Formats: sequence, C-alpha cells, structure tokens
Amino acid sequence: PAMSLKQFSLSKILQLNKIEENERDSILKQARDTWTKHPIGCEMYISCIAYSQGQNLEKYIRQLVDKEQSPFFNIALAGHARAISRGWSSDRKVAVLDSEGLKLTIELFLTIGKVNQMSAYSF
Repeated sequence: PAMSLKQFSLSKILQLNKIEENERDSILKQARDTWTKHPIGCEMYISCIAYSQGQNLEKYIRQLVDKEQSPFFNIALAGHARAISRGWSSDRKVAVLDSEGLKLTIELFLTIGKVNQMSAYSF
C-alpha cells in the first residue's frame, strides 16, 4: 500500500534527532487522537509507528501494546498485531542484535503468538 503524506511526515518526525521530545510527543498525540477515531486511520497510525525506526521506537511500541495508553489497540485484530510484528521485526539491528530490543521481540512474539500464531509469523 502506498504511504500517505501524513504517514510519511509522521514517520520522519519520529526519526528526527534535532527535535524536542515534548514537541515530538505533542505531534504524536495529535496524530493519535485524530487518526485512531476511524478503523482505517487506526491501522495507519499503528503501522506508521511500527515501521518508523526512530530512536524511541521501543518506547512507542510499548505504548501501543499498553491497554491503558492505547485503548484503541486490539491485539486480537490481525491488522493491529501484524503491523506491530512486521514493523518491529523489519529492523533486525534493533529487534535482534540489541539486547533491549531482543527482550521486546521475545515479549511481542509471545504476546502476539498466544492470540494469533499467524500474526507472529514475521518474527
């Protein structure tokens, strides 16, 4: 699927090094509040975060799977779970070679695999 200008822009903002964290968080919150109102936008937001490969990706993934921080995220929906597993595992340097990243990979694999084995296939 083609990436929209909004997705592209948000993913680049997440990758920026020279931006204040509170400004980045504000932009991310605004996107989340706007996009997650609709099922298609919700999947677009999850996918955008998962594939962003920014310096705080682990933090954002953990926020997505946290029910309190992201009540819109439903791991039982294949689109949500697959976006997380495919996006996170696409950067092997972080997902496998980094010790903290590997811990998150294992957590995600077990969490997603218990709900839907096919959604965990990307790991």
